Amino acid sequence: MPEQAPPEHTPRRPDWICRDCQEPWPCPTRQAMLLDERRDQPVAVVLYLAGCYQEASTQLTDLGPDAVYDRMFGWLGARSK
Repeated sequence: MPEQAPPEHTPRRPDWICRDCQEPWPCPTRQAMLLDERRDQPVAVVLYLAGCYQEASTQLTDLGPDAVYDRMFGWLGARSK
């Protein structure tokens, strides 16, 4: 039997909830995955999240742009300390 691929922790749109763990996306697992996948390319992580922010801000209108921004980028500073 082939080994099952690990969960990717991708966002379910339009509510931006993780498909695998049901946490607000990016969930803690996806955050760690992003940093691990691009550990030598931190700008790539920010650019990827910027695209996600642009899309999410049009779909999560009930949260408002500041809350969506915090959700997409707020965890980056905490991880780098």
